[in-house]
Amino acid sequence: MALTDDIAHIARVDGPKTQERGTVTTLRITLPDDLARDLAEAGLLEPQVIESVLRDRLRATRVADLGTIRAALTANPPEPMTNDEINAEIAAYRAEQRRAAGP
Repeated sequence: MALTDDIAHIARVDGPKTQERGTVTTLRITLPDDLARDLAEAGLLEPQVIESVLRDRLRATRVADLGTIRAALTANPPEPMTNDEINAEIAAYRAEQRRAAGP
């Protein structure tokens, strides 16, 4: 189940800056009353808990995305680079690093 299926509406509200985390964004969500009550009784509406749940969900989504990318690469692998192509890429990278570093 997608996270957005659980949230009826999200609206961004600017939040204050904190020293520990930089800018903080405050979200307002609209939930059915019974769900909100059950979540509150279970302590699941505490900011730390919500942050943890969202971070876990984000991590799981990223892992799933990597699996999708891996499957696509396995199904249609890119052509291997030749040694000359690899050396040209290395030379281009080094030249860019020298330019960025300046004289």
